[in-house]
Amino acid sequence: MIKSKKMIAIFKRYFAKKDLKNFLIGAGIAVFYTVLHRGPYFIFNLVNFLFIIGLYHLVLGLCVIIGNSGLFKIFTYQNYKRKFRLSARDNPTIRPMDLGEYTKELHKNRRSVKNYFIVGLPFFLLSYLIAIIGSRL
Repeated sequence: MIKSKKMIAIFKRYFAKKDLKNFLIGAGIAVFYTVLHRGPYFIFNLVNFLFIIGLYHLVLGLCVIIGNSGLFKIFTYQNYKRKFRLSARDNPTIRPMDLGEYTKELHKNRRSVKNYFIVGLPFFLLSYLIAIIGSRL
C-alpha cells in the first residue's frame, strides 16, 4: 500500500511539472499513429496507444542515461573548452574549468531518469497485459 501511495505521489509531481509537456508529446504521437493505423478492434487501438506512450518515455529515459554517461561528458567538455577559448581570446588570464570541476558542474544540473521510467513502464506493461488478454478473447 505504501508503494502505491508513493507511485501516486510521483505521478502527481510528474504531471504538475514541466514534464507534462513530454507526456503530451507522447500522447500526440500515439494519437497520430492510432489514427493512421486504425485496427478493427478498440482494444488493439488502445494497446497501440499505451505502448507508444510507454515506449516514448522509455526512450527518453535511455537518452538521458546516455547523456549522463562519461563519454558524452568528455564531448561536452571539449565543446565547452572550444567555446571558452573563442570567447576569452582577449583575456588570457582567465582559464577554463578543468574536467573535474566541469563534471561537478554537470552533476548539479543532472536530469533524473526515475520519472521517465516510472511513467513509461506502467504504460508499457499495461499495453502488454491488455494485448495478452485481448488476444485470448
